[in-house]
Amino acid sequence: MVSRTLIIIAIILWSCRSNDLDNGALQADSFNIEKDFLLVQYDYKTDVDDLHTIAAFFTLMSDPNFSRINYHAVAGTYGIQSGLYVPPNPLLELAFKDNWTDAHNNTQTAVEQVRSKIATTF
Repeated sequence: MVSRTLIIIAIILWSCRSNDLDNGALQADSFNIEKDFLLVQYDYKTDVDDLHTIAAFFTLMSDPNFSRINYHAVAGTYGIQSGLYVPPNPLLELAFKDNWTDAHNNTQTAVEQVRSKIATTF
C-alpha cells in the first residue's frame, strides 16, 4: 500500500518544480511557504514503512528549500483495519521534537491540537 505521506510529498515536490508544462492550472508557486500548512498523517497500523516515511519527510524538511514549511505530523491516523500498531513515538520525538501529535494514545487531544494549529493558518 502506498503511504499517504509519500503521496503528499510527491504533490509538494511536483508543485515546487519548474512550470515547464503549458498548463494554467499547474503553478510552481501554488504552495505558499509563508501561509500554507502541511499536515502529514501516519497510521503505523501494520505499516512499518511509515517509519521509513518519517525519515524521508524529516530529510526533506531539513533541506534549505523546504525547511521553512509550516508542518505538523500526526501519528495513529488509522481506521478500523486489523493488525498491530507499530509504536513510532521515539522516532517522532527524535525527528520532529514537539511538532507531532499522538492520535493513537489520545485521539481527542490530538484533534484539539491539530484543530488549533490549522486555525492559526487562516
